[in-house]
Amino acid sequence: MLAAHCGKTVTAADVKALTLSEAEDVYRKSYWTQSGGDLLPVGLDYMSFDYGVNSGRATVVKRLQKVFGIDQDGIVGGQTLAAVEAYPGGLSELIKAYAEERMRYLRGVKTWNKHGRGWTIRVTDKDPKGQYQPALGVVGNAVVWQQAARLIFP
Repeated sequence: MLAAHCGKTVTAADVKALTLSEAEDVYRKSYWTQSGGDLLPVGLDYMSFDYGVNSGRATVVKRLQKVFGIDQDGIVGGQTLAAVEAYPGGLSELIKAYAEERMRYLRGVKTWNKHGRGWTIRVTDKDPKGQYQPALGVVGNAVVWQQAARLIFP
């Protein structure tokens, strides 16, 4: 994705030489915006962004729309935002449902047997082998941030 962002072939040395500012620019332009980061509510924005970095920008919005059962056009627009607002159980439940949909998607990826445990830990922070202590993972952090934002911006 860095090559597409830069418009040229990049090497490992190019990646290593990225400044924090350059990396932030890549993430903002190539992932945050396309995943709806500027439009989705706090928590869900992070879930979508992380999902896009991990699974590709084209996937994340369509999978969110699949959770709603609406047209999967891949665009965070009025239809998607209205569905976010109307989701039964509220934003915390939507974040959990989106994480479940993400895990369904990941289980269908051909490299699941190689990377599935790591993906499961990343998203849910539950180790299928029980070797790591559970923590928040992406979904837990998203719910915490969503709840904190609700307290700050009621």
